[in-house]
Amino acid sequence: MRRLEDSQLISVAEDIEYLREKWADGASDADLRRGSALLRRFLIDGGNGMLMAVWHRLGLLDQPRVIAPSLPLQILAAGAKVDLAAAGGATVEGGTMAGFRQTTERIAAEFSPDGCEQLLLEYVGAPSVIIRGEQVTRRELVKYFAHHLGGVHMSSKVLKQEQDMVRRIRRIETLQIYSHMLGKDLLHFELLAIGQAIGRADDFKKMSAVIRERIGSI
Repeated sequence: MRRLEDSQLISVAEDIEYLREKWADGASDADLRRGSALLRRFLIDGGNGMLMAVWHRLGLLDQPRVIAPSLPLQILAAGAKVDLAAAGGATVEGGTMAGFRQTTERIAAEFSPDGCEQLLLEYVGAPSVIIRGEQVTRRELVKYFAHHLGGVHMSSKVLKQEQDMVRRIRRIETLQIYSHMLGKDLLHFELLAIGQAIGRADDFKKMSAVIRERIGSI
């Protein structure tokens, strides 16, 4: 491992530890917006994000995994019958909430509060929120916060390409449902859930430990 990479690798370890320690029981909306830049770097930059790049650079096998709730297949398949749904899974002041839905008719679907094990790329690419039948993936939610609320500078070309994503997400403002999950609005709650899933994942604890061990041995 080359010396020039040391500071970058240590910053990854430190940022994993930051999510695990500082976001473990909640975070302010301002911290979540600022933290969206970190999540963008971890999960999106370079295509699949820095976490995947470092995982492979360290010689770790396959993909890292996270444990988190998912939207049930019945909800995903319900289309326009779903006004609003969210996977959830975040913890705020000791309370954890997984799953929210508002549908035009009863849909038999159960949310798993404990979540399930998921490959990182599948987790990031999976729908996190449904707004009036339109799905928003975790990747899109992170981009929305980082590019449009979090202050990451993007070119006008990129912002134009994201107009449809922004339209879908901002439709939540047109709903007559005022949704709060453990005191947070739904979108901030979902971003918190993403950061907490990364911070508490055993594979990323392992990654952080491997980085510190290898850097310390050089």
